[in-house]
Formats: sequence, structure tokens, C-alpha cells
Amino acid sequence: MKRLTTLAQRLNAAGIPFAISTTSVADNTSLAAFSRFAKALRIVENNQGIIFLQVPVVGAASKQSGSLLEQTMVEELNQLGQRQVMPVGISAPVYWNQDKVFRKYGLARSTNVLLLPNPATTTFAYQDNLGGRYAQTWTGLSLNSLLTVKDGQRVAVNQLKFPVPTAVTVAFPASRKQLVAITRRVTQLDVNWYQPQNSLQTKITSASATFAYKQGTYYLNGSPVTVGPEATGIPKYHFSQKRHVALDRYFKVQGNILLVFFTFTTIVLVTFLILGRRIYRRMFRRK
Repeated sequence: MKRLTTLAQRLNAAGIPFAISTTSVADNTSLAAFSRFAKALRIVENNQGIIFLQVPVVGAASKQSGSLLEQTMVEELNQLGQRQVMPVGISAPVYWNQDKVFRKYGLARSTNVLLLPNPATTTFAYQDNLGGRYAQTWTGLSLNSLLTVKDGQRVAVNQLKFPVPTAVTVAFPASRKQLVAITRRVTQLDVNWYQPQNSLQTKITSASATFAYKQGTYYLNGSPVTVGPEATGIPKYHFSQKRHVALDRYFKVQGNILLVFFTFTTIVLVTFLILGRRIYRRMFRRK
């Protein structure tokens, strides 16, 4: 968190507009660690940074996964919003936009979407390869890729033309040394950066709240919100529907099946043990 806040302060001081793409959690949000996490993100917001809520990592999914995804996204948004962390958009791997379930229950709730490179393994819920359209879609391009563009020789970054809105991405620094290097490389780029505070307008719909961002001002349900150092003045919104965790029911069923199996196996073994003992004793009895 210290590296994050330091990076935000340095980029702001250099006049570099930036966004943070971060995952969050829907559970254990009462822990002190989550409060520190939210406080660091508020510092990002107060240093002219904007935040994209990154979608969860997919381990397993099916056509029935939409409800679980929706509830997870809603709870994450609401827990962040209660702490004055106001995401301006949703970030996700590109393949999410080719999945009907992921689009409907994940991406479609935001007018502003950042598409990032796909992971090594892509897990679909309902792949349809159609693709959704959003008011504003950004495509992530790594800084390393940008700096290696060549046409016989390296091309100056300020001479490049992009066919779609592009976000230059860098991995989060793993050390203070990397933080210094990233800051230096970004500030040395000779480009005219997009200024979100001047023209960006976004909206994210949650189950019980609407988050909006218009030219540097955050809104909750249509009312402006001033992000301060402490999370105050935000009503607590909760998703009214009971959370349904599919995996919990899956493991419960599996546990019951295993219980029945081991109980049956134990009874059979005990029966064989008793019968075997009787047969053994009969073999050595005097006639």
C-alpha cells in the first residue's frame, strides 16, 4: 500500500494522469487490512488517479454462473463505495467480452470498460464470440510493447497513431527500485496524455447504488461525493438478495456422498472382520 500511494503521489506531481486496475473482495471487509486497502485507494483518488474494478479470476464457470458473478461484483462495488472508493469502470481480460454470461453480469454494468491481455488459460462460461459495445472502451497496451515498436528503427512514441482508445499499462512495482524506474520511464514519454478530469464521463450500476464520474467529480445516486482521507458520509448499501455460493453447495453435496460411502465401506469391513474371525476360530476348534 505504501508503494501504491507513493506511486500515485509521484505521478500526480509529474502531471501524469493515471488509473489503477485493482481486484477487490466481497468478504472479510471488516478486517483492518481492507480498511488500509481502501485508504490507499482514496489517496489515489485524491492524487487525480481513477480506479477500475478488475473482475474476479475465473476458476470454473458455466451458464449458471451469472448470479454468483453479479452478486460478487455488486458486493465488491458496495463495500468500496461505503469507503468512498468510487470505481469509474470495469477492467477485464479481452476474452470476457466474447462471453455472454461475463458480459451480461460483469461488464455491462459499466459504461467504461478497460480490456486487458488474456491470461495463459481462458475459462469461459458461455462463449458466443459476439462482443459487447460500451460508451467507452479502452484497450490495454503494455509500456514495454510500446517502447519496442520499430519500422526499420525505433519509432518515437509521440508519432504513433492508435486506431482505438489505448491505455498504456505497467505491472505494479514489486519494490521501491522498480517504482522509481517506472516513474522515470513514464515521465520521459513524449506524449499528450488523455485527461480524465477534463472529459471523462462514466457510470456503474450496482444493485442498490449508481456510481458516476463526470469531469473530476464523483457521484453516488446522482449526488456529488467529496472523497476525503477518511470514509465518512456514505450510506451503507447492501445487496438485498441472499448471496448464493454455488461452490459451497457443491462441496456440501460431495461431502455427503463421501460420508455415505465411507459409512457403507466401514460397515462392510466390520462385517467381513466378524465373519472372518468366526471362520478362523472354527478352523482350530477340537471336534
